Amino acid sequence: MLWQKNSEKALKLFHEMSLSGESPIAFVALLARHFRILTKVREGDTAGLFFKLVEDYKRQALAFTPQSLAQKREKLFFADWHLKSSPIPAALTFERLVMELCA
Repeated sequence: MLWQKNSEKALKLFHEMSLSGESPIAFVALLARHFRILTKVREGDTAGLFFKLVEDYKRQALAFTPQSLAQKREKLFFADWHLKSSPIPAALTFERLVMELCA
């Protein structure tokens, strides 16, 4: 959803998962891992990936420039830091992150 820049769908999924007790910190960790994979694939490194997923990762990775992937990883880093150290509510921090990633 984020690679399609569909913030509405991404936020809906976040709220559904939040209701089941999932932590926003875990969401950020999953997103960070995903964007690291997209960066590797964008650079041509598919080692260690399931063959069935490589084409899907390639399609997603091509939706971003190398610079935008780096910017998104940086946003994820700062969101993780804010979630762990800021008094701002975690849901608000994550929602802002989703909006920035989809922009």
